[in-house]
Amino acid sequence: MSRQAYMSRREDGVSAPCAPSSSPGYVLEWSARDSRAQRHRRILPSVEELRAELLAGEGGRTQGRILVLRAGRVDGAVREALVSVARVDGGFIDAHAAGTPYRPRGGRRTWWWTCAYPEVAAGEGQVPLYRPGDGQALTISRMSVWLGGGGVPVVIVGHGAGPERRGRDHKLRRVEMSSFEQDLWEALAPPDEVAVEEVLGELVLDRWTGCLAAMRPGTIGGGAGQMQEQESLWAAMAALESNLDEARRLSGPGGRQLGAAGASAWADLMRRLEMRVRLGQQAIGAEASPARGGKTDNDRSLDRIAYLGGLMLPVSAVASILAIGGDYGPGGESFWVFWLSSFLASVLAVLVIYADQLRTVEVWLETGELDGELLPWEGEGSEEHLVQRWADGSRRAAWERRELGWGGAVKKMSGYYWWRRDPRLAFRRPRGVKLGGL
Repeated sequence: MSRQAYMSRREDGVSAPCAPSSSPGYVLEWSARDSRAQRHRRILPSVEELRAELLAGEGGRTQGRILVLRAGRVDGAVREALVSVARVDGGFIDAHAAGTPYRPRGGRRTWWWTCAYPEVAAGEGQVPLYRPGDGQALTISRMSVWLGGGGVPVVIVGHGAGPERRGRDHKLRRVEMSSFEQDLWEALAPPDEVAVEEVLGELVLDRWTGCLAAMRPGTIGGGAGQMQEQESLWAAMAALESNLDEARRLSGPGGRQLGAAGASAWADLMRRLEMRVRLGQQAIGAEASPARGGKTDNDRSLDRIAYLGGLMLPVSAVASILAIGGDYGPGGESFWVFWLSSFLASVLAVLVIYADQLRTVEVWLETGELDGELLPWEGEGSEEHLVQRWADGSRRAAWERRELGWGGAVKKMSGYYWWRRDPRLAFRRPRGVKLGGL
């Protein structure tokens, strides 16, 4: 069957292939003529066409050629053609299908590269990195490049899912490219300006940069919970570590440079991802811990019960002590003693209850001079107060969190701090100290 039978021409001059879905891959050809890049994509409908392309060899300085194969379509016949014609190591193909590192044997001088990259809606069972929100999911896929033997560069993309099962009623349909393949199609540069490996390296690096920029809380792992988010972040970290190892290997003697996708770039992405993990853990911890100083409805209900008991209990106690009746009864001359004693006892009980609540309030005490230390943020409903300042009050200080205690509660209730009006004693944020965190 002719190659042209699987090609259609668009108005912009770009070849748009139509092919059976069982095609093992396609060939990308591009060149620069009249200051305009011309690109063609030719589907390989059979293994015979694949062999013919492998025998044709690599393009010249003015024309570039890449053979792109999808891992799910690399069966035994395709593997045999790659090994026998293109001299691709069979272990290289098997390592890509298994998702394991490739370790060549023997003294063959070849060049290869394997990397992981984020891809849209990869095979089932993959851990999603994040979901953009339009029903799609980004997962980690794999790409392997073989440039050994001086032939056409071979690029294997995707996971090895095995050959596709087809029924008798299988029909020809258009083969749609994945997002990575589409980006590769758009990123092709004149072959005499940029090497193929540099184009691929920078393309993978750009995809990872965009992926990390788009990852937000709630979209990681599809919002399936903290455990799913942790799995997604660990999968991304493992993929970046693998890319870093490959970049370090290529930077050694006899290796090829990948342009901007060097070892330092992958190390920088790993640091950025690690920072995101730390920030995510801090956010989860902040949401899990209740606000300090804030009261719930149950706490306020208990306070009302305590104050009501403080008002009523002294009345009963005074009545029992005075053995109400006679002179202290409602008709006696000393009935006022009962009311006065009950009132004073109730006030004392309420003050004790209020002091007991104040003594557990967490406050900040200035313990020394240290520039740059800041007061933590006091949220709405907080009962935190700045109570004592042991320095001279002229500089920013180091702060220590403590409870107010019985003595501080009595001083606050009696107005001692207000009466002193000393710069070392204050209930408000001192000047020059910003809120935000210690």
